[in-house]
Amino acid sequence: MFSGMDEDILNKILRRNTWWATGKVANVRLKEYKRPVFDRINEGLGNKRIISLNGLRRVGKTTLMYQTIDHLLRNKVNPENILFVSFDEIITADHKTLDEIFEWYLIKIRAGEIKEKTYIVIDEIHFLPQWDRTLKSYHDNHPNIKFIISGSASIRLQKGCRESLVGRIDDIMVLPFMFREIIEITDIDIDLNKIDPRDLEKTYITIPEETKLRIKALFEKYILFGGLPEAYIEDYGIDIWQEYLFNDVIKKIVFEDMVSTYSIRKPASLVKLLKYFAYNLCGYYEATNIGNHLDMNRDMVEYYLNYLTQTSLVFLMPRLGKEELRSREKMYVGDVGIRNAILGIEGDGRVVENAIYLHLLPLKPRYWKNSSEVDFVVETKDALIPIIPIESKYVNKVREKDTRSLREFMEKFKCSKGIILTKNSLKTEELNQKTLHHIPAWLFLLLSPEDVFKAIK
Repeated sequence: MFSGMDEDILNKILRRNTWWATGKVANVRLKEYKRPVFDRINEGLGNKRIISLNGLRRVGKTTLMYQTIDHLLRNKVNPENILFVSFDEIITADHKTLDEIFEWYLIKIRAGEIKEKTYIVIDEIHFLPQWDRTLKSYHDNHPNIKFIISGSASIRLQKGCRESLVGRIDDIMVLPFMFREIIEITDIDIDLNKIDPRDLEKTYITIPEETKLRIKALFEKYILFGGLPEAYIEDYGIDIWQEYLFNDVIKKIVFEDMVSTYSIRKPASLVKLLKYFAYNLCGYYEATNIGNHLDMNRDMVEYYLNYLTQTSLVFLMPRLGKEELRSREKMYVGDVGIRNAILGIEGDGRVVENAIYLHLLPLKPRYWKNSSEVDFVVETKDALIPIIPIESKYVNKVREKDTRSLREFMEKFKCSKGIILTKNSLKTEELNQKTLHHIPAWLFLLLSPEDVFKAIK
């Protein structure tokens, strides 16, 4: 054994890096389905910047790392040029542990030198004290090393980035699975790549009725269980699933990730604020009012809000034209299943709106409010439809008053197209040379927003 390495740590590293002996990643570490975010990771492999995968626990970050290693091996990277370390299982790690691992790797695996490009993949790096300083040193002193890191507690990663790694790191948010991704990991017989996004009516008609019913049933499960993939791989009942989410995801994020890192004196206040977001989903954020309700002052509310947003547990969506007014932002959660587990309830129309928000998140949606409100406004790069209002109405029958806010917005902003997301209705409605597109929410979430915008154009 190498004298500078604890034997237990050495055994764990050897057990993880099996490709040094076999030339490939063990099948048990891989999943056949590759998420769209996998392409973003691979796009960044050619440059020097550190790739940082941040997101909630159980969203599949470790699987993405193994898939990336598999991709490198398939592209003829020398297996010994890839080192994987998981600090989730190296419980006794201190700030010198990475130095010891690197020294052992350099001497025993790389014969004392790193002349070829080398990939060091570190899972759950936030468990390593002073990880950001150590990583900065390696990044600056070893030009041939490409780091890929992950952390469930993205608040720790964000802190490290601000202090030590500015200009050296590309942050990639790994969200829970979107509905389209859930479809692709289940046994529903539909090839989403063959759907014609330019024709929504044709798409709707060509999906067999039996398949359509299964998709709708899965959507109802999605707004109840949320987007963590394990819920669809294992056969969980809702009671067991919500208990699992509360104990193995929420409590660990709050009490292990946040409290242990920042020595929060009142973790109960953090939990109360999270519950407030869950209970008041899609409502307006107003720190003073929330503080009065929770017996906290405004500064404390803002203080704890920073932790919750950095960990992707909650999100705030700004108002169109009023981005600077935090008091008028709308409140959403990072996963609807987590919200339901916090409250011990089933989904409703608000969790559908939340699912739509997460689907639109890469496009930086905002909401609009005047005498009425439009749930989402998305600005596009298309000169013909530069701005699109979207309203969520998860009901069987859309009434005239349900479209009033859309029509008011379209008139004010001279907008020719609007979208109203329904439970089942698919139709177009012409009003004063303006078109309202009624689209089932489940169908909207099957497609990318950009494809839907092209279709309605």
